[in-house]
Amino acid sequence: MSAGQDQLDAGPVPLVTWFALEGRYQPLGDYCIATGERARSIFMFSNRPIEALEGSVIGVTGETSTSVLLLKVLLTHRFKVEPRKYGTLGELSDAFLLIGDEALRNRKGVLSYPYRYDLGEEWHRWTGLPFVFARWAVRRGLEPKIVERLSNQLNSSIDKGLANVDSIAKNRRDLGMSHDEVTEYVLSFNYHLGEKEYRSIELFRSFLDREINGGSESLIV
Repeated sequence: MSAGQDQLDAGPVPLVTWFALEGRYQPLGDYCIATGERARSIFMFSNRPIEALEGSVIGVTGETSTSVLLLKVLLTHRFKVEPRKYGTLGELSDAFLLIGDEALRNRKGVLSYPYRYDLGEEWHRWTGLPFVFARWAVRRGLEPKIVERLSNQLNSSIDKGLANVDSIAKNRRDLGMSHDEVTEYVLSFNYHLGEKEYRSIELFRSFLDREINGGSESLIV
């Protein structure tokens, strides 16, 4: 689902994409993809402590939208540092951001980058809240019975997936993770929004809005 085209009726969207789609899409129930005290698959690797990244170059994977903005919020507002440039992976950098499978494959560390930061963990340490990386949305105007059916199907799929974590673990040996590690990873996510998740969404949005209303778009470019 993209912000520019209404081609899909429903789907999971990154949180920052959801902010842009609220006029045309509505939440599909309270379904989300959120982390608790750690994200476990969203890491910044650095050749120096995070507090010393002033004037640095940070490489960012092109696979992310929400995670890179989370990184920028943390650097700007928590650690009070301003990198010189956010570049691409592959160019010479002082730190770089990985998400998903690549982050999991490198979870034990990267040579020459001795500092590793879990962005979900840094957000939780700072705010005491989980972080919501995505939520499910449905196109406005769909018949209520269709929305209800989609919600029921999604709920069933989540329950089925959580009941078959062993099968998921067996199929992800490519990550170099043990069965117990994969199981722990899958079960660490929260798939339903609660009070803390809603608070986290609004807090994160407030940081992004602050930059825009303050005349700076440094966090959103």
